[in-house]
Amino acid sequence: MRSIWNTNLTDSEIERYAYIYGKRHLASYAAQAEDQEDLEDLEDRYEEKLENACEESFEKGKAVGIGLDTNKVITKLQQQIADLKSSHQRCRDNLQAVHQWLLGNDCKTAKGRKDYALRVNDALGCLPRY
Repeated sequence: MRSIWNTNLTDSEIERYAYIYGKRHLASYAAQAEDQEDLEDLEDRYEEKLENACEESFEKGKAVGIGLDTNKVITKLQQQIADLKSSHQRCRDNLQAVHQWLLGNDCKTAKGRKDYALRVNDALGCLPRY
């Protein structure tokens, strides 16, 4: 024999039928079971929100950390670029001076070459090859 209590009813349906049939204890138990499921759902949603908030704060912290590290690297690279530009300008100036010297008459005499070799030695700290 089949009964309505054997079927797959939700807690709210069990509560409703229990009140209809006068089984108040069963009805209150079904109401508490439904409330318990609601609380479990609430706990699950709270845990999900907490996990999402933790992941979001971790990502924000990581972005800030990466941003600070990246900022340090960018500053260091900008300093290296400035050093390279000044070194390049010194090299250009030296090459232009050599070009002007080669166009002049001083490069054709031994005394002029010796004087220029001394100037290069003072400027660069080494003797020129030619």
